[in-house]
Amino acid sequence: MNWENILKKDINWLDAFHKFGFNDGENYTGQTEAIAGFLGTKGYLSHVTKSGGHNTFIRAIYKTTIAEGYDKEKVYPLDSEESRSGAREDFAPELLKLLDDRYGKSTKSEGITS
Repeated sequence: MNWENILKKDINWLDAFHKFGFNDGENYTGQTEAIAGFLGTKGYLSHVTKSGGHNTFIRAIYKTTIAEGYDKEKVYPLDSEESRSGAREDFAPELLKLLDDRYGKSTKSEGITS
């Protein structure tokens, strides 16, 4: 199985936005960077953070535009500077639709499962 098949619909994409996602990093095999890369192809800039040596997650996302220079509009998280928990209400609606359409609807991060 290749990454295209795995990432198409078979992950809980909200784990990429949670500090303890992918079972606190135990089940992490590069999914966060792949999601950030996908968002990059759609005009978004992801702030990916590595924390504690085994946790990689997306802290913030900006929609990038080029209009009279370079401008960034924050689309995740909407109501705080940065996030560690990845809740659906923290995302702009167009970003939720994009991620749900690509990876399937994710309702909440699994965080630590064991």
